[in-house]
Amino acid sequence: MSEEFKGYSIGTIALVFLVGGVIGAGLSLLLAPASGKESRAKIKGLAEEAVEEGKRFVESRKEILEKAVGAGRDAMEKEKERLTGRKKEGSVTA
Repeated sequence: MSEEFKGYSIGTIALVFLVGGVIGAGLSLLLAPASGKESRAKIKGLAEEAVEEGKRFVESRKEILEKAVGAGRDAMEKEKERLTGRKKEGSVTA
């Protein structure tokens, strides 16, 4: 299944929803009737949670990227071996 949706990757869409959720939650905390100390504590907790979620998101994409780079290196080495072998077979020595 393709990971593209009208030009945007699933990761981009997920990140946009995450950021929108964090902004909405932060605004709701700021606008809710509570003491300043309570609001700051809630915002701090929300910010820490958002940072952790962001780290998990980046880490999950990092693994995918590392796998893709590894597969690319493997393919490059196979092609290099194939071309090097063909060159040796087809070369004429004087």
